[in-house]
Amino acid sequence: MKPVGILLVSSKYEPEYAGSAIRARNTYKRLTEKFPINFEVLTSSVTRNDCVVYYVDKHKVTRIAKKPFPLATDEAGRAKIWDKPKHAVNYIVESALTWKFLILNIRRFDLIHVFGKNWVTAAVVTFAKIIKKPLIVELCNEVSTPYHYEPAIFEWIYGERFHKNTAIICISRALEKMCHKYGYEENVVCRPNPVDTSKFYIDYGRKEELRRKYTKFSTNDILLLCISKFRPSKNQIFLIDVLKRLGAEYKLLLAGPVVESGPLRKRDQAYLESIKRAVREHGLESRIEIQVKFISNVDEYLKMSDVFVFPTTTEALGTPMLEAFCSGVPVVANRIPDVTDYWIEEGKNGFVSRLDPDEFAGKVIKAVGIDKAVLKEKRDAVAALCSTEVIDKQYFDLIEKLTGRK
Repeated sequence: MKPVGILLVSSKYEPEYAGSAIRARNTYKRLTEKFPINFEVLTSSVTRNDCVVYYVDKHKVTRIAKKPFPLATDEAGRAKIWDKPKHAVNYIVESALTWKFLILNIRRFDLIHVFGKNWVTAAVVTFAKIIKKPLIVELCNEVSTPYHYEPAIFEWIYGERFHKNTAIICISRALEKMCHKYGYEENVVCRPNPVDTSKFYIDYGRKEELRRKYTKFSTNDILLLCISKFRPSKNQIFLIDVLKRLGAEYKLLLAGPVVESGPLRKRDQAYLESIKRAVREHGLESRIEIQVKFISNVDEYLKMSDVFVFPTTTEALGTPMLEAFCSGVPVVANRIPDVTDYWIEEGKNGFVSRLDPDEFAGKVIKAVGIDKAVLKEKRDAVAALCSTEVIDKQYFDLIEKLTGRK
C-alpha cells in the first residue's frame, strides 16, 4: 500500500518548546513506525523570526516566520489596539509565504493535520478549505472558538465553517462542548492526549534511587512535584503558599523550561524571578528546589514523587496529569470544569481544589493517604483510555476515513 502523505502543521516545533508540538512529533514518529504513513512538517515560531528548512529525526521541517513587526504584543501576548495594523501586516506576509509553500508542495500530501494557532496555521486552514483537502484540526489549547483567523473576504466567499472532509480533535470535554455550540457534532473526536504506558507505569521501588539522582531530597520526605513551563498561567508561585501550610517533611520540586527569547521573554523571566524571590523571602530554600530546564524524562520524575500538584489557572487538558495517573501518583489540581474534575475521582486518584492555599494543602495531605491498591486500579482505567496503542489506532482510523483509504 502506498504510504499516506501527511503535512503536519504546528504553530511551533523543535527546537522551540511547546507541549503540543512535542506530542505531535512523538505521535507521528510512532505512527510512521506502525502504519504506512510519511509526514513532513510546516511550522512557525514565537522565539525566532526567519524562514529555514531543517531536519528533525530525518523528517523535513520548513519554518515560516517572517513578521515585519514581531513584537506587536503586550507582555501578556495580547495585541494592543494601536498595534492591530501591525498584526495585519504580519498575517499578510506569513500567509503569502505559506500559500507559496502549499501551492508548490500540496500535491505530495493526502491530508493536512494542524496543531495550535498562529498566522501560518490560519493560512493553511483557509487553503485547505478552498481546495477541499482532507483536514484534521487539533484543538490542543484552551480556546473559545474552533476557528482560525480568516480575513472577512474569505469568510464571505467560502463561508465560516470548515469543509465537510474536516475532523476536529478535542483533547477535553470542555473543548468538545465548545465545538457543539458551533454546530459541530459528527466530525468532532474527543480523546485525551496519548500517554506512553511503556514509560509511565508504577514503580515505587525506584523512589530512593531517583531522588538521590535528581534532587536534594530523601525518601523520608513527602515530595510534591510540579512540572510545567514557567509562565504566569501555570501558577507555580501559588504552591509556595501551599507549602507554608504543610509540615516540614513536605518538599516541593518545581521543574520546567522558561522562554529565553521572543516577545514573552520579559514576562516569563520576571515571573520566574518572582518565584525565586518568594522562596528566599519565606526561608524555604531547604524545602523547595527549582530546576529551570526542559525535562525529557518526566516518567522518572513522577516515579520519585508522592503527589503531583497542578495549580494551573487555565488548561485544555494537562497531559502531565494523565502521566501522573499512569505512574500511580495522585494528583491535586485546581478545579477546571470538564478538564481536571473530569479525570480526577475524589479520594481515588487525587483531589480537585479551589485555588485557596488552606484547602489545597488539606487536599495534598489527603492525597498522600490514598491506598496504593486504589491508585493502581485507577491507573489501569486511565491507561485503557489514553495509552499510545489506543490513541494511535484511533488516529490512523481517522486518517484512513478522511483520505478514503478505508
